[in-house]
Amino acid sequence: MHTTTQNQSSKAVSPVFQVILIFINIAIIATLVWHRSRIVRIAEQTPTYFRAADQKSAPQATLIHTGLHLDHFETFDTRDSIFTFFGTVWFEFDPALVNPEKISEFNFESGITNEQRPLEIKATADGKILAQYAIKETITRPMDHRLFPLDSHRLYFSLSNRTLSADSARFRSLETDFVSDADLKLFGWQQVGENVECGFKRVGIDETDEDRYTDYPVALFSIDIARSGIQFLLLILLPLLFIFYLALFTLSAGIQNIGITASVMVVIPGYRIVIQNIAPSVGYLLLSDYLFFIFLAGTGCVFLANIITSGSPRLTERHRRYAIVAIHIAILSACTYLFEFW
Repeated sequence: MHTTTQNQSSKAVSPVFQVILIFINIAIIATLVWHRSRIVRIAEQTPTYFRAADQKSAPQATLIHTGLHLDHFETFDTRDSIFTFFGTVWFEFDPALVNPEKISEFNFESGITNEQRPLEIKATADGKILAQYAIKETITRPMDHRLFPLDSHRLYFSLSNRTLSADSARFRSLETDFVSDADLKLFGWQQVGENVECGFKRVGIDETDEDRYTDYPVALFSIDIARSGIQFLLLILLPLLFIFYLALFTLSAGIQNIGITASVMVVIPGYRIVIQNIAPSVGYLLLSDYLFFIFLAGTGCVFLANIITSGSPRLTERHRRYAIVAIHIAILSACTYLFEFW
């Protein structure tokens, strides 16, 4: 018995060695998280439309100056991609060239109009009409959540008017015509950018046959948003780190710790339920899923290393050190790829 205890003691890895490696590991992962959280990476695809320059008749079309003022959001749900906002849409146009009744037929694509009423319609000094409308709109545009919980998004507001033909009228809008209040109530997000583009969209049976499609003007307003904190990442990452390092400490001793490692491997799949509850429900893998798989695989490697080192009397404390360092390097390599290059 005494000899067996001595053999296990000779195979044991110093806890100080483990603690030093863990602190180095945590410091590197924290640096990766800090660097990645400062990067705004937009994954959403721009809605399909044609730029005004792509249309042959665009130079002869009447310009309708338009703009959008976002007041605030009543609903800002990125998880289910539902956004309800209050705002003001305005148009400045020549009534001799554009029918004023058609102007009020505007709408936001992929949206539901909850409220639309004229605020003010007046003539300007140069003979044009300035029409302003108060709106309450609900946008339901799918978002790309692949980078959750370090995701950034671009939310599009596609203003269009299908009663107007792009051959005779097109929208014109500048970045200064798109205004958003400082208090938009983004609920855990911050606005980091905005953009305005104008053009036209095409609908019809055959888009290659001019007699079988129709063009209508669109103004594409968009805001870029990023998470205002990393609380979701910490909620996912910290428990996974704790469980993994607990398993890694079992490599410091002998075969009696295989049962502890096996118990830890049962805990990690259980924590998967927690991750699923806070992550968006989508049909593809998220960054949070890959983090889970990394630490699940790391814990599995610890379990196998425990079996190998405990079952062979020839393996010493040095071999355990090699195994621990190799597992640390593998985890860091996977996290580096995930945070920096994926």
